[in-house]
Amino acid sequence: MEIKNDFTRITALLDDILTLGLKMDDIASKTDVVGNIVRLYAGLGERTRNQALIEKALDISTKIPYDFRRIREQVNIASLFRKRGKKVQAINLLWRLQDEVKNIKNLELNSVANLAIAGEFYMLNELDDYHMIMERVLSAIEDYQGSILLRINASLSVYGFLVEHNLTGEAFKIFNSIKDILSAQSDATNIGEILRAIVATFISLSNKSSNSQVDFLLEALDLAKEYPTFYELDIIYRDILKQLFITKDRDWIEENLEFLINIIDQVDNDRIKLEIIYKFLLKAHDEKLDIDPEYLEQLIQSLETMKERLSPSRYISFQLMKLQLIGIFVNQEKYFTEIELLISEVLKSSKFRRNLPEKVATILTNPVEFFTITQPDSTEMLERALQLTKHYALLEKKSEILKKILITMAKHGLKMQDVEVLEKSLDYAKKISNLDDRFFVLHEIANALHELKRTLLSKDILSGLLDEIGNIKAPKQRVKAKIALAHTIATREHDIVKGLELIREGIQDTKLYIVGNAHKTVALDELAIEASNIFGWIHETEEAARRQKYTTLISEAKKQLDLETREGIIKAVSIYNEALSFIDKNVDKYEQVWLEDRIEKLKRYLETSDDAEEIGLKEDDWLKKEDYRIRKSDITTKQSIEWRKKRELEYIIKIINNSRFQVNELTCRMKKYARDFLEMENEDVQKKDVLNPGESLSCEFLFIARRDIVPNNAIEAEINFYDPIKNRPVSKDLETPATNAKFRFFVPKKVSSGKFDKIKNKFEKKSHEFQVPYNVYLTWQKLNTLIKSPSFTFKVIQKEYNEIANQFFGVTRFHAESRWNRSRRHSTAIQVIISGDIGERETNVKMEFFLQDPIILYNLINLLEEEIKVWKCPNPDCNAPLDKTQIGIDIPGTCKFCSTIFLLDVNTKKPDRPLSFEILDTRDLESKDQFMNYLKTRVKGMDDSTLDATALLVPEEMREPAKQLLKRAINGEIKPKELVREAITNHVEKLLQAILLQ
Repeated sequence: MEIKNDFTRITALLDDILTLGLKMDDIASKTDVVGNIVRLYAGLGERTRNQALIEKALDISTKIPYDFRRIREQVNIASLFRKRGKKVQAINLLWRLQDEVKNIKNLELNSVANLAIAGEFYMLNELDDYHMIMERVLSAIEDYQGSILLRINASLSVYGFLVEHNLTGEAFKIFNSIKDILSAQSDATNIGEILRAIVATFISLSNKSSNSQVDFLLEALDLAKEYPTFYELDIIYRDILKQLFITKDRDWIEENLEFLINIIDQVDNDRIKLEIIYKFLLKAHDEKLDIDPEYLEQLIQSLETMKERLSPSRYISFQLMKLQLIGIFVNQEKYFTEIELLISEVLKSSKFRRNLPEKVATILTNPVEFFTITQPDSTEMLERALQLTKHYALLEKKSEILKKILITMAKHGLKMQDVEVLEKSLDYAKKISNLDDRFFVLHEIANALHELKRTLLSKDILSGLLDEIGNIKAPKQRVKAKIALAHTIATREHDIVKGLELIREGIQDTKLYIVGNAHKTVALDELAIEASNIFGWIHETEEAARRQKYTTLISEAKKQLDLETREGIIKAVSIYNEALSFIDKNVDKYEQVWLEDRIEKLKRYLETSDDAEEIGLKEDDWLKKEDYRIRKSDITTKQSIEWRKKRELEYIIKIINNSRFQVNELTCRMKKYARDFLEMENEDVQKKDVLNPGESLSCEFLFIARRDIVPNNAIEAEINFYDPIKNRPVSKDLETPATNAKFRFFVPKKVSSGKFDKIKNKFEKKSHEFQVPYNVYLTWQKLNTLIKSPSFTFKVIQKEYNEIANQFFGVTRFHAESRWNRSRRHSTAIQVIISGDIGERETNVKMEFFLQDPIILYNLINLLEEEIKVWKCPNPDCNAPLDKTQIGIDIPGTCKFCSTIFLLDVNTKKPDRPLSFEILDTRDLESKDQFMNYLKTRVKGMDDSTLDATALLVPEEMREPAKQLLKRAINGEIKPKELVREAITNHVEKLLQAILLQ
């Protein structure tokens, strides 16, 4: 209960900060404060797996006034929805953001926001939405007529996005277009701005990509070299090389030292060259790179020639960099000697009078930076810095300088676990006159002493700081001090109430005493961050304690478990039950399932005479996670499609949980459907919070047909659920159902030939031609069979054919109207022309369409072409497509799926007759002359090679006897009738189908 109260107090503090942020007049400040609160709530929700906090973040995000920031924060929340398995919520949020992003008029910001949304769609595998957004972004960039730099920046955003998502082919095209724009520029200013933007993008990508850091930087370097006359080339070299020097690829730098030195030598600007040399030599020192001593000496000596024409501030910076390099590579003693000389020079020369205290402070704090670089074991260097400060620091900056030195000393004491250094730091700290600076030094020392188990001394220091904190004069410093002390007291002293009280005081100080929107924004952000840090710390501490107790109980249960005694089993069950109460059922689902399973097995062992090994008690199944997971195959579906009257389509998906565990947050969603052809009548998402083992969920989706034709694959659905065992979301695409309504929405409409011609003239003709690998008679009779079937709802207006010089030419015209209300009925006229050589196995088909509703054209083409081209197995239980080799006149065929043998009844003398199939029973094959003659021809044409190929078509268990039987027939030892008879007698009838298929 106490922990719950702490969480409530913290969220109340965050809400108070939010209220102050919303009252700020400055839009930028309000955006920053509210956006920070949104990010913190979202982060806490993710960290603690608390969906309510994520929902709260989403609700607060709507109050962010700045469109771009609001959309970016909400995209981040969509990402959390995705990670937590709430795919539907993520998609719905992203769809809404697609509309809102249109309000962002700046091309670059619009592109960045759109790309963020596209990235989430990509991660969700919603590729249609992803491609639509990418096309929109690229089109907007292409059409943009404003600033060339804005267009380049937008293009670079796309390029960076594609690289980050490993879409290198598309990224390469974008970058080439950017280079083309750069090459086309003649204005030096434009060239410079574009070049800097490209290099900045490469540097940014090198930070994000661990595998190709150097590659990006080298590409940027190569591009820069193409513009040797660019006046800011030195700055670009500096930026690239500085990034190279912080890369993790030490081996590359060591192998390419000569190359890097050559680049450094090309830099002309003294100030920039010094910066590069400084970074380069620091890298060499850190990585212990082997640099030629002569070159090193030459570099350091060359620094002496660079100090001309520098402003006083730059002169001091230059000297300090040079002295650090001397201290690192030549002599540390000389560093301090030269530091004193530099201070004397600055104090004596009139050119340094302006901001003199700051200039002296810059020099006196440089030993802190030098100490950090060199990392010595002792604090002698810092103590010398303290002496220099005592002698040379001007009064107004002295406390600030001492603060920096002593905080560094305290951190070093903690690192070296040297209490003596901390006590020495404490002595120095007490002499700092300014409380604003002394506070932070003492706080650092107290934290270090706590880590080194000097808790009494640490508590004394913290107690003194609590007494003094109200006396800090500067409001900004007072707020910073309260933030620092709040963290320490809450997390080190475990006094959550006092820590949160300090945060609340900081909020009040910010509200009443801090002036200026910028300063208020920083203070409120830091207070909110600290409050959320304490929230996270409490949660993690609670989790660690819970896990520790759980682990202890499990270990104890294993010790107590004795399968040989009833008492040992009862004790173990009791301890396991206690351990269950320490399981977070939202996180440790695997342990929960394992433990419940183990308790159940132990109880069963007590109550029955089952063997322990049989029920899984002898094996150590503690780590067998593969037994405790939900596979996609465990969640099965059954789909059904039914067309009702009035154009209604009912699509039912039955989802069954066949796993041993419950699944959470189950959703069934229409991924997409053909909106030009179907209109949805109910919600496109149906959900259930929990689906227990063995339970099922039926989801019903209703559609209305909008056209006379509906495509066969008009619907795509998916199911999503959260796997509590693996603690992750799972998506499963469903097999696309057959939605083709064929011709059911057409009404046959008789019209005269003249009227048909008028329809032809009224509507644009659309033609489609194809060839079928069947005799022209077969094709013509196939069309006649379609026309006379009950499912074909067109009225035949004209049908005629001619045979001239072995050529067949037939024309069929038919017409229908749609089943829409009379005011919306559409007229559909079709003419099919079939032609071909009577003796060949090939037919030409030309279809001509005259449509009032042209949208149905391509689906109508596909439907008719399939009806003419595809032959289906006559077995009503099979109905599978037949191989084209099995279709012919006066020859038997077989279905390779169900092995049905059939004959096609084709009357070439009366082509207008419809086709019919005769299914042959294997027991009657001997009496079928057509079959026996064809079998005789096929066997006669076989040899050893076709023997083996035919045998492979027979199931393995009957392959050898079938092969021997066929071999005897090929060799003439038995006649075709005997082959059929023995095949039936020996149960190798599959051989007969194999001969037909071969």
